[in-house]
Amino acid sequence: MFRNYLKVALKVFWRHRFFTAVNLFGICFTLVVLMVAAAFIDQQVGPIPPEVHADRTLHLGFLLVERDTGDRTFRGINQPSYAFLDRYVRPLETAENVTVFSEHNYWGLQGSAGEVRANVTTTDAAFWEVFGFDFRRGRPYTAAEVEAGDRVAVIRAGFCRRVFGSEAVEGREVPIEGQTYRVVGVVADPSRMRSFADIWVPLTTDRSQEWRAYKLDGEFSAAVLARRPGDMDRIRAEFAAVLTQVEPPPDEAGVLRGVSAPLLTTLEEWARDNKPQGWIDDYREGDPQQAAVARLRKWLLTLAGCALLFMLLPTLHLVNLNMGRIEERTSEIGVRKSFGASTRVLVGQFVAENVLLTLMGAAVSLPLSWGVLSVLALGGPLHFDAGVLTRTFFYGLLLALFFGTASGAWPAWRMARLHPVGALTGRER
Repeated sequence: MFRNYLKVALKVFWRHRFFTAVNLFGICFTLVVLMVAAAFIDQQVGPIPPEVHADRTLHLGFLLVERDTGDRTFRGINQPSYAFLDRYVRPLETAENVTVFSEHNYWGLQGSAGEVRANVTTTDAAFWEVFGFDFRRGRPYTAAEVEAGDRVAVIRAGFCRRVFGSEAVEGREVPIEGQTYRVVGVVADPSRMRSFADIWVPLTTDRSQEWRAYKLDGEFSAAVLARRPGDMDRIRAEFAAVLTQVEPPPDEAGVLRGVSAPLLTTLEEWARDNKPQGWIDDYREGDPQQAAVARLRKWLLTLAGCALLFMLLPTLHLVNLNMGRIEERTSEIGVRKSFGASTRVLVGQFVAENVLLTLMGAAVSLPLSWGVLSVLALGGPLHFDAGVLTRTFFYGLLLALFFGTASGAWPAWRMARLHPVGALTGRER
């Protein structure tokens, strides 16, 4: 029976080439768009270098501080200071590791291309353990070098080639903000959709020692690495208890009423960054941790709704196309019903044709998706994960089969119920 389905389907596809081409275009376009969109989302939240532990990393990027100034209560949002992170985040016992770092934009780096702008991140030694960079040459700087304040640097490969013309820059000196740093390592370029620097240097080399003073607000961030994904709730619970013991800075005006800060997963941080203007209000209105979870839930539901709507609209269009294609075969339906073909057999034939057409479209969409992603990757490093694309293709194919079956089943059921005489004479349509 399935062989007969296949033979009839191929003959019908060839006879109705226009309908076949339109259906294939709709299926291919839908799957290609879904795969490319999933690949770009994976570039921002997936476990790709250097964020190889994205599934068990929590990020702390801001504090919500409530102060009583006498005449009113003020709630402010700022990045935390190094002293706050070092005192209240780094000692978390339920965490495997904690790194503290700060991002800066500097002018004045001299190289073969002249003065250029450099994105410089000052870090501790744990930074290289929490994030998994691919070292092409050299090594990361050590805890001893950070403690001693040695002026050493790690540079990404693309920046080396642009400024120095080569990746072989180990031992060379690079001026940053009036200080000379010795290059000890070169790392492969991270994905351009991740916010990483051009140069990394020890945070202890900052000539201004103001960052050492204890205060709440500053210019630092932290990444907390859990031993396993299931430990992240325990880390959050421990951190929530720690926040109840935060001491106010000695020279701070007003009375400190409370400090709150969400430890965001990579997904939650991505949802926060993609929220339109006004996302800060979500955190000012209530608990920032719950606000982050609610924001992620809304964002995922929005994406799921957009994906379903994106597939539903062409499905409705295909229903109309299938109705027109099947109506042209009323005489075939009448002949087959006259020779005893049941409604179930006829519906099976039409649904099998839709399924086969969906599989053909999927076979074409896979290389097309790879081609589109390859072209997009020419502008810089994009680490598209084959496993992610395979899973996306699989789930997209299941959805396409579902909607393809749905778009063919209803028209097929209606036409298969025609009376044989009416179908042969053309009186029933």
